[in-house]
Amino acid sequence: MAKAKKAKANKSPDEPAMFTEDELMPAPTPTVQTGFDIWNEFAEKNKWSKAEVLDSGRRSAMKRAIKDYGGLIGFRRNLEKITRSDFCMGRVPGRNGQAPFKAHVDWFMRPATVRQVIENFYNRFEKDTPIAVPAAGSSSTMPDGMPKRPWRTILERYKPRGFWAGSDGPRPEDPGCKVPAEFLDPWRKKHGITGVRGQASAETEAEKLAASIQSYRKIGRYDDANRLEQKLADLQSRPATLVPAPDVAHLGMGRPAATPRPQPSTPPIDVEEIPPWDGVPEGPDYGGDHESA
Repeated sequence: MAKAKKAKANKSPDEPAMFTEDELMPAPTPTVQTGFDIWNEFAEKNKWSKAEVLDSGRRSAMKRAIKDYGGLIGFRRNLEKITRSDFCMGRVPGRNGQAPFKAHVDWFMRPATVRQVIENFYNRFEKDTPIAVPAAGSSSTMPDGMPKRPWRTILERYKPRGFWAGSDGPRPEDPGCKVPAEFLDPWRKKHGITGVRGQASAETEAEKLAASIQSYRKIGRYDDANRLEQKLADLQSRPATLVPAPDVAHLGMGRPAATPRPQPSTPPIDVEEIPPWDGVPEGPDYGGDHESA
């Protein structure tokens, strides 16, 4: 406001003002301005994009973010937190050849980002081996071909029969799980899972396939049953015994035809036996013409 008044005072009387008093942008509150300055301080230190515009939209977002982060102290602490994240610092390669992601002010102030930063979503790899950018000619996989994964953190979030990425192999409660024993054994003990063998045998797999084949055939899903039969035959190194679906047209769409119900027989009416209609009979009960009493 002071700069606007000074600029107005330096103008000649004949020069029109660029903005009226109502059009001038109000100054941000001290809290919002401080948060804006803190962001630029971290941006300059960590080579993020510095914020230059503090318009009404950013002022509103900054005010809400500072409150949700726990004040200016929480705002600064959470900024320090994301500096320990490889993803936020741009050290994780982008997908499909895109540039790596780096933190920016509008992203940091989004409500969804506030929740994720507070819940350590971007710092979930700190306890385990962090995902580093692979150097040229190096391999980003473990000796058994499995990618490096933060197993401890994954198992802390995972519950039996919950969501499990197929790329991570069998589930922790199933045979053949690839999670290292130092993380897998405590997890199984915590959830009371015992007697799980290290590797699934071919016999167990064959038993599962055979049971599934019988179940599919019982409910009439012959295509699924034949698909599993082919898989079972390959596993047992034998020719597949495929069972074709019954003739649907012959069975009436798979259901027996309904037996028609017998209809009661009604004797035919002889039209000639009906006496001819001679009109309305006379009398007071038939609505005929008669004299009133």
